[in-house]
Amino acid sequence: GMETQFAVLILLMSIYYTLSWQPKALGVCLGLCMLVRPDFGFWTIIVGVYILFKEPKQLPKIVAIALTLYMPWLVLTFFYYGSPIPNTIIAKGLGFTRWWQAENAFTFYELKRFTWMTLAERIHIFLAPNFWGMPQYVKGPESSLANIMFFFTVLGTLTVLVRRQWKLWPMAAFIVAYSVYYVYLVPGIFQWYLVPYILIMLLFSLRALQALCTLLPRERWRLILQGGFACIYLGLFAGVLPQSFFTERQYQLHIDNAIRKNAGAYFTKNVKAGEVIGLECPGYIGYYAQQCELYDWPGLVSAPVVAWSKENPQRRSLENKLSDLRPDYLFLRDREFLFWFDDTSWIQKDYHVVQVYLMDPKERARTPWVKYTINDSFRIYKKNRPDDVLPYDEALWPSKSAFSAIITPSAKAPVAKV
Repeated sequence: GMETQFAVLILLMSIYYTLSWQPKALGVCLGLCMLVRPDFGFWTIIVGVYILFKEPKQLPKIVAIALTLYMPWLVLTFFYYGSPIPNTIIAKGLGFTRWWQAENAFTFYELKRFTWMTLAERIHIFLAPNFWGMPQYVKGPESSLANIMFFFTVLGTLTVLVRRQWKLWPMAAFIVAYSVYYVYLVPGIFQWYLVPYILIMLLFSLRALQALCTLLPRERWRLILQGGFACIYLGLFAGVLPQSFFTERQYQLHIDNAIRKNAGAYFTKNVKAGEVIGLECPGYIGYYAQQCELYDWPGLVSAPVVAWSKENPQRRSLENKLSDLRPDYLFLRDREFLFWFDDTSWIQKDYHVVQVYLMDPKERARTPWVKYTINDSFRIYKKNRPDDVLPYDEALWPSKSAFSAIITPSAKAPVAKV
């Protein structure tokens, strides 16, 4: 989503012009890299070091072209925002717990466990068929195919280094640098971050396959092995695409449109000037709740939330943020209220439920992998006021028994529904 397709295209262009050595076009691509993804700064540095060794006289020209494209954006961000660093990066950096804050984080066992868990369950899982990062064809958080492809990636990287294939060294450095970056420096890894990185890993895994095929004595055998592997590998992805497309459509129709979009329309109609909505995800609500101020988490669109995070380093969480700031409305998942929050007494005391949004049970029953979503049940809570019409409808509050009815379509327990 968002800029991901452009990031992949621009990265491939910069790789192509590095391999074919076209300095002017490379300068343009490096400038575009900095525009499309701030973390591509690592890649531009890697290419810059490569240029120093390959043809250092070309470096000033390439840098000048890249800066010509990038500098206007820097000037704009300094004058308009006060900083070229996007607020989203600052907010996410403050809002998510760092791995080194865990107990015994620097012991050998814990560091090894964390490294492999992050790689296997959150990063190279995308080298195999998956849906929203959940592996297909296998049970559990890891995929054997993803592990094999990751092993091939490591082997391909070592092949490039050992055989001194100088042109491919920037890509090898890309894999190493971004592996360290994503595992140890990024507190919250979202799936779209990884797409360019996974692409380079895939290319190097295929480089390993080529190297292994050279052990076969005949060219025909090599082609059969490579072609067969490609057909099987791509076939596994193709096998889950029909269900993936259907599930995405179901989510769009019966979660995003029926829940998020309708909730945004409710806020547009009912929220008064100066009132604030507290929630986790601002996307649909931010778009459809026109002119409404949001206290999202971790503050992607909310300066007051970022300021709160800076002042409360030991208490950073969605629950504590809402408890301290007390917005006029809350838009919460039932899972957040029932299971994730430690104390909801302040909500039950000072708020009441005004709207309930649940995924249609019939549509839920026929939607594959729906158990992976957390967005199938939301409620709007409104802060109590002296002029409210009493009594409040207590039947609208979430309960664990009603929640079980939501996630088990066959259950008959009554559920309040809009």
